[in-house]
Amino acid sequence: MTAPASVKLELWLGSTVPRPASAAVMERLDSVEVTCADDAPRSFKLTFKADRAAGPAADFALLSGGDLAPWNRAIVSVGLGSASQVLIDGFITQHELSHDGPFGGVVLSVTGEDVSILMDRVQISLEYPQMGDSLIALAVLAKYGPIGVVPEVIPTAADLTPIVIERTPQQNATDRAYLRELAAPHGYLFHVRPGPEPMTNIAYWGPPLNIGSVKPALSVDLGSTTNVDRISFRLDSLAPVQLYGMVQDDDTEIDAPLVTFGSSRMPPLATDPALNPVGLLQRRDIFTDPRLGYIQALVSAQATTDVSTDQAVTAQGEVDTLRYGAVLEAPGLVDVRGAGTSYDGRYRVKTVTHSLARGRYQQSFTLAREGIGSTIDRVAA
Repeated sequence: MTAPASVKLELWLGSTVPRPASAAVMERLDSVEVTCADDAPRSFKLTFKADRAAGPAADFALLSGGDLAPWNRAIVSVGLGSASQVLIDGFITQHELSHDGPFGGVVLSVTGEDVSILMDRVQISLEYPQMGDSLIALAVLAKYGPIGVVPEVIPTAADLTPIVIERTPQQNATDRAYLRELAAPHGYLFHVRPGPEPMTNIAYWGPPLNIGSVKPALSVDLGSTTNVDRISFRLDSLAPVQLYGMVQDDDTEIDAPLVTFGSSRMPPLATDPALNPVGLLQRRDIFTDPRLGYIQALVSAQATTDVSTDQAVTAQGEVDTLRYGAVLEAPGLVDVRGAGTSYDGRYRVKTVTHSLARGRYQQSFTLAREGIGSTIDRVAA
């Protein structure tokens, strides 16, 4: 893979339809930081060198110009060679103006979140009679179509429709908080990421995915092919939790045994999972929720085990993007090679922080999987 010669940063701003930022704004732009995660809103921070417009009492040009006004839409994209990728499509939410002493510079920091911030402004009290969780998620997201949000909702393992006389799902939160609340019992995630077309975003409600496109391998201690500035690995054998207990079936009122044996995420990313279902020192918790029928109890118990093992092994590191030659995505998949038998192989990308300044583009990342040992014998190129 040939490393790109340069990085092109694009910034779009606007109150309704964003347009390329003016030359005056781009000249004052000092650095950009975008943080992406698979289970949290994306965020951005734009740092500018601020200059007053004119005269000692005049406001700063960046503030009076209107491009950086709160709730303006901001899109940040990067290009490597001929390829371009949107890192975030969001809204400006905060300003911070810093004066560094009588003769120091003035810095304006502008921060914001992805478009899901619009889902977190109004608390709603609403019932969803005879609707399962995935159908509710679709209903909640449908109202955001006009701003370019496309729902991607994965049905749950037991997408049961509650009977009205037994239970009616009730929302008493913002839409974003409620979507996360609905996702948690299934071991699901909710996030919004930029879509394939400008001004579109994908709202994903579903499990962490172990399939999909894989970024070029992160290479460690491999001489001239090394592309990682630093990386460290951590195995937490205390994290995995096995659930067991007895659950009464709603219809027959007969107690039935319940037990989880490992992660249900497929395909596995590790050959030696950190959870040992027969180990004497494995943590085992009793499942005691009396509100759930047997099927829902199985789903809830399995979700607890899945989440507990998702980050049993983590890797944290940093790459210089020009040397690496690609833009990491969270969520996403990436391979590691050169770290040894235990920690080589495929990982989910949990978080990426993109840090850009003139002449520099670093990516800090966190990777995760359920154990050690590689399930692949060849990494992505």
